[in-house]
This record gives sequence, structure tokens and C-alpha cells, in this order.
Amino acid sequence: MRKHRQTLKILLIVLGLHFTLAINASTTVYLLHGHGATTMIMKKLEKNIAAAGFETCNYGYRSVVDPIEKTGSELYNELKNSEIDTVCFVTHSMGALVVRSMLGNRKTGEPFPVVYRIVMIAPPNKGAEAANFYASMRFFRWMLGPNLERMQTGPESFAGNLPIPDNAEIGIIAGIKGNGKGYNRRIKGEDDGRLKPESAFLGVERDTAIVCDGHSRLPGNARAIEMTIDFLKIGTFRSKKNDF
Repeated sequence: MRKHRQTLKILLIVLGLHFTLAINASTTVYLLHGHGATTMIMKKLEKNIAAAGFETCNYGYRSVVDPIEKTGSELYNELKNSEIDTVCFVTHSMGALVVRSMLGNRKTGEPFPVVYRIVMIAPPNKGAEAANFYASMRFFRWMLGPNLERMQTGPESFAGNLPIPDNAEIGIIAGIKGNGKGYNRRIKGEDDGRLKPESAFLGVERDTAIVCDGHSRLPGNARAIEMTIDFLKIGTFRSKKNDF
């Protein structure tokens, strides 16, 4: 029995060293904004993540013009050809779909950084209820580009059928108004103005949190930023305190 305990202790030490090395060996945190936004919306997050000791890359892309899968492929090629050993992601809104799309480009045996931890803030992982409304009108389909329809909900939706990260540690922060009705009168129940919390979750995440704030304000929310850094460091939302 004592021998088994010693073996287990050694194994835990080895695993601890492995994860410590993974987070310290040429690790970069990529930040991805959402639909219709720019890198500016992620600036406060980036500043705080960098202050916590991480290398960062605030990744900009043409979210209204280029389809999600095109951006995912471009991101994949950038990382594949980089010298990064380990990559973490912090995404807002549609940025999570870009990362999931990117993962579909991975090929067995092909060199690629270890995808270690992913923090998704207000991700439309099962689509966004607001997209259903806007996609029903030709004007908005034209104005908001090809990704509007890609963010619709439903069992056959593009968003819902993207690859789900299988090895990375995932933390998801969803938003609500906190009054039981949400920000968007077209969405039944709680929402952040774009999507319901249940549309954000994948079912494989390591930790989740709910914050009372609107969709576009969540990347700058102080508690969301604090929890994001917690997850990048230790894989949980240590400072989590749900707002409901």
C-alpha cells in the first residue's frame, strides 16, 4: 500500500512538472475578437493578461467579410508555421467558432503547437438566438456578411457542428442581465443581448461562470478578466462568484 502511494506521488509530481513546462515553454495567448468587432475590444484583456506574465497576440481578422472557416484556416497556417510550442486562446463571441474551425484543419502527425487552455467569453457555440432574427431579413444578411447565417441556432447549424476541442482545458464565461428576462426582448429568458447562456456551453468545459453584463461589454468586465487570468494560470475560475 505504501509503495502504491509513493508511485502515485511520483506520478503526480511528473504530471505537475509536465503542465508547468507546457505553460512556460514558448507559450503564447492568442486573443480573438468577435463578429463586427476589432482587436480594440480585446485590448484591456490583452493588457491584463500580459501584465500577468503571458506572451500575447491580439489576432485581427475580417469578421464580417471572411467566412469563419477561411479565418480558421489562416490562423491554423500561422500557428503551424510559428515557433510557438504551446498556445492558449482567449476568445470573445464568434472568436470561439474561429478557434473551433481552426482545429478542424489539424492533421495527424503534422507539427502544431499544443493547444493547452481556452477561455471562451460569450461564445455562440450552439449558435446565437439573435442571429436567427437578423438572418431572416435580406438586408441584414447583406450588411452583416456570411457569418451571420453561420451563427444561427439549430441541430444542423454551422456553429453547433464545428469540431469540439478534445484535449484542451476549456473555461466558458456567459453573460446575463440578471432579471430573468435578459437584454433582448426577442429572446425568451435570460440572455446577454445576443445569446442565451445554454447556447454558450459545449458540455466538455472544465469550468463555467455567469457574469451579469451585456455581450459586447464582457471582454472589458473586471471580473471576467480576473477569471480569465485565473483559468490561464490554474485551469479553473478561482475567483468565480456567479451573479445570480
